[in-house]
Amino acid sequence: MGANRLCNTCVVVTLGLFVLVSLSTIDAAEAKQKHKRILIVYPQEMRTPGELAADRGIRAVLGDRLDIELYNEHLHRSFFPDEKFQAEQLAWFRNKYQNQSIDLIISPGTILPGFLPGVPIVFCCVEATGLATTKLPVNMTGTWLTLDFLGTVEVARRLQPKVRQVIVLSGTAAWDRQLEAGFRQAVHGLTELQFNYWDNLPVSVIREQLAKLSPDTIIIYLSIQRDATGQVFIPRDLLPSFSKASPAPIYGFSEDFIGFGAVGGSVISLESQGKQAAQIALRVLGGAKPSDIPPIQATSEFIFDWRQLHRFGLRESALPPGSTVRFRVPSVWELYRKWMIGSLTLILLQTSFILYLLLQRRRRARAEHFLELELRFEAMLSELSATFSSLPAVRVDAEIAAGLRRLRLFLELDRISVFEHIDGEMQFVLSHSSSVDGVSPAPRAMGREQFPWLVSSLLKGDDCVIQSVQDCPPEAAKENAFLLEGKYKFTALIPLQTGGSILGCLSFVSFKEHNWPKELVQQLKLVAEVFSNALIRKRADIVLEYSESLKDAVLVSLNSNVAVLDHAGAILSVNQKWIDMEYIRGAYSGAHFSTGMNYLKKCRELAEVGSPFAEIIADGISAVLSGQRENFEVEYSCIPPNEDIWFLISVTPLRREAGGAVVTHMDITERKRDERHMLELSGRLINAQEDERSRIARELHDDFSQRLALIAMEVEQLSQTSATAHHTVIGRLHMVWERITELSSDIHRLSHRLHSSKLQYVGLLAAAKSLCDETARKHHIQIEFVHHDMPETISPDIALCFFRIVQEALNNIVKHSGAKQARIEFSGASSTIRLRIVDAGVGFDPGSRTARGGLGLASMRERLRLIGGSLAIRSLHMEGTEILAEAPAGSATGETRSRKTEQHTTGRTIGEMT
Repeated sequence: MGANRLCNTCVVVTLGLFVLVSLSTIDAAEAKQKHKRILIVYPQEMRTPGELAADRGIRAVLGDRLDIELYNEHLHRSFFPDEKFQAEQLAWFRNKYQNQSIDLIISPGTILPGFLPGVPIVFCCVEATGLATTKLPVNMTGTWLTLDFLGTVEVARRLQPKVRQVIVLSGTAAWDRQLEAGFRQAVHGLTELQFNYWDNLPVSVIREQLAKLSPDTIIIYLSIQRDATGQVFIPRDLLPSFSKASPAPIYGFSEDFIGFGAVGGSVISLESQGKQAAQIALRVLGGAKPSDIPPIQATSEFIFDWRQLHRFGLRESALPPGSTVRFRVPSVWELYRKWMIGSLTLILLQTSFILYLLLQRRRRARAEHFLELELRFEAMLSELSATFSSLPAVRVDAEIAAGLRRLRLFLELDRISVFEHIDGEMQFVLSHSSSVDGVSPAPRAMGREQFPWLVSSLLKGDDCVIQSVQDCPPEAAKENAFLLEGKYKFTALIPLQTGGSILGCLSFVSFKEHNWPKELVQQLKLVAEVFSNALIRKRADIVLEYSESLKDAVLVSLNSNVAVLDHAGAILSVNQKWIDMEYIRGAYSGAHFSTGMNYLKKCRELAEVGSPFAEIIADGISAVLSGQRENFEVEYSCIPPNEDIWFLISVTPLRREAGGAVVTHMDITERKRDERHMLELSGRLINAQEDERSRIARELHDDFSQRLALIAMEVEQLSQTSATAHHTVIGRLHMVWERITELSSDIHRLSHRLHSSKLQYVGLLAAAKSLCDETARKHHIQIEFVHHDMPETISPDIALCFFRIVQEALNNIVKHSGAKQARIEFSGASSTIRLRIVDAGVGFDPGSRTARGGLGLASMRERLRLIGGSLAIRSLHMEGTEILAEAPAGSATGETRSRKTEQHTTGRTIGEMT
């Protein structure tokens, strides 16, 4: 029995241990799956101060994270610079980590595109000057190491203003050469300084030559990772020996140089770079895309070594503002400042405490009295303020009167009154008053004539408190006489104002002697604020009521269809024109936009059912409501049965704190019809012009050219048969024959210019090339004619349009451009033909009145518009001209062409507006 129990116990214990181990394994696996793996690839072997600083920055952010595993690899580029070896080493690393599920790579001091495919890369401490390109892959971001070369040179000139010689120390390693190239580029414009570059010397020679320099020299230390002998160094380790040998100060660009012999300069912190890279890595691990995180440009700061400044006698006052000075030897004040301040403070505290004890008894009695009074006063003000804040407008006057009575009883005064200021007038009119029975009433108004000093002071926003006759200034003679006559003992007038505007004043009057403390008089301003708020509320309700009535009147008076939207696109108000338009539009489309509906939402719904303009209008309204656009306009059409109606919708922001927009619909149907008629008329005019050109060309070619040819033949025969004539007559006959022949040739060319038969028989490209060759021969211009991807067949209308554009452009080049070179290029696409004409002439301003009024450019635009094309001109003074023409490859004639052109124009307008 005991053996059985022991066996059962062992089985239970074994099963329990198995369950615990299984659960632990599952938890460990789940925890491991949640971990993020980061691979850090260093270019060197972690012995340089720069890599150590960057590593400290990275681990300061990521080192204590329990959910991140860090892996380190080193490329050892200083010892193994061979590119083949580095490539093989990267391949080995890639094979090593390809199955380790690396989530992110951090590469301090190097760029490793495509190292592990698909794994994002964050780089840091990389100087972009020596790179072939700074365009990064989509999975890469980081921090650029931007060194402030010019800032360090400028601060050296401030510290050594008379120095003109600059020695630059650099090595032969790739990093050394990269820094030197960036430095040379930065100081290229400093011609007043003489730069000598010691970039191919052994370190021992550099020390010897440094010892021979004059103290009036600026030494810039860039980096020496390898000298001329090929020996490898840590750049910072060379600084102490250089500083010891040099009689002149040495400036650097790395924070790690400070404290090792460098005076300082505009330096960069590699540790900060490492921290920034680690923070970017956390963002990427959190789900951000590297392409959405732009690379960060490192910032430099001015840091200097106090010991080196004093060693070379450099003035600390010459340092740039905000500079940091390290290793300062403290003065006596700095060493014992806390003790000295503490002792002095203790003495002052003891003295103050003694004085405080002497005055405490007197203060305490007075403070207790006024504390109770202030508490009661503040409680009453709180009640009044709460009452006025939630008060309807109709009860404001009654509650003001009740509040004045409560205030009068609390302050034990004889009369409290409220005077309101009338805008534009120099007087205050009584509106509310509360007084003790038997006391004379307050004056109905206070004008400039009766109370000049009081009115002027109140309009300036000044308080007027008079506790005795002596309180009145000399210019308050009328007020003084009034107070003496009425036996006033205390008078205080506090202006009621808001935002610099005077609403009125609050008057406090007593005919008995009062010893009012200054603190209580100051609290009367709080009372004035409470009543100011009450008057503001009253006036705001009046203005609001007037504004609503004025808004309704303005909307009714407008001729356009107007709707006011809130920030969410809901319709707040419309005018009668809008209501009438809704009846017309809703009768055909079933879409009504009345008050209370969401205009923006309704446009989206119409877009989903196929309305061609609803989506464009909705996007434009959204852009205005969100502040992305200042305004929006677009033309659209709605086509009821047997009608073609066009509207221009304009959207402008509603200038108020809550936002919103004003939507205006204007009927432009008549204008669109006029444009269509003008388009058809323009097409007929151009067709008539071409027909007339053809007729004139035929007349010139078939009639005048033949007749001139006959005359020339007769003159030639006459000169040959008149053998016995005088040689002078024969010469003149020959001259007449030449002029007739020349005139015949000119008429022949004019005929071809008016109507090119080549265009009809050999096509656009051959005719255009022939025109270019003829122009080049005649005017001695080099014209390059090229074409590619052109369709085999081109509509006669389109061919004629492009031929006329080439003809007009060549005419402009000859007459106005003065260019000796030009290029004509035809290119085709799937559905378009493009023409590009470029010259190297004097250029012109396409937006000038002369250019806009020219017939040649207007003819080009009109011809292209008739076939649904477009024209763009780019030109600058003395930089030539470029003409870009584009049109559909298909054909269009007559009414069809006009309709297509209208549609194309409308589409472009929408594109520009949206």
